Amino acid sequence: MKKLAKILLFAALVLPVLVSCNKDDEPKKSVLGTILPYFNEVGFAIQLDNGESMYPSRVHVNYQPKESAQRAIIYFTENNTPAAPFTYNVNIHGITEIETKEIELVSSSEEELSNDGIEIVEAYIGGGYINIEFKVNIDPYQKNQKHVVSLVDNQIGGEPKYDGYYPLELRFKRDHSLMDGKGQTVSNLVCFYIGSYNIDRLGCNGYEIKFTGLDSETNKDPEGKPMKSVKISPIADMK
Repeated sequence: MKKLAKILLFAALVLPVLVSCNKDDEPKKSVLGTILPYFNEVGFAIQLDNGESMYPSRVHVNYQPKESAQRAIIYFTENNTPAAPFTYNVNIHGITEIETKEIELVSSSEEELSNDGIEIVEAYIGGGYINIEFKVNIDPYQKNQKHVVSLVDNQIGGEPKYDGYYPLELRFKRDHSLMDGKGQTVSNLVCFYIGSYNIDRLGCNGYEIKFTGLDSETNKDPEGKPMKSVKISPIADMK
């Protein structure tokens, strides 16, 4: 898939990676997948977006798996020894974690929705997640930044009415103001677990993800809702 190849290249260029120091056994492949807790020596296994799976027989990085599912780019080499029922037996040489979150339901006007500018570069459905590459403006000189990216089901005005694509809103909350009003534009990845928002239950073809764009003040309607949007569906993402 072109989208997956682009995301793997992007991750290799800009995201921090836990990598092996063993120069004689360099990783030869990389793939986007979901790290799941598993009762083996390393404490985890890997589910790929195409339904295949990986058994990590050796892990050449100091990695502590989380208690819940974690999206990540996996750098690996294959072993010839079968590891049934897994599709592949692999050595892990590097892991790049991707922020993994759930879709948030907001139904009370007392809940504050963040409105800082955010731009969607690419979005697709895969592995049971909505995977989004985005751009935001931040102050590069601020330390210990804790920005928040959320995918929101905004039901403050009641349940949404939709025709084919269920509406969601990508929101960004910056933890500081920008000195010059612009800051530096950076890109990143985030994955949102679909769960109960699966298209069969909703009776829709996909999702319409609304966002403000980087020029956030000019891309909101009178009620402050984002006006820009992209539509994604499983069928479109297979092309």
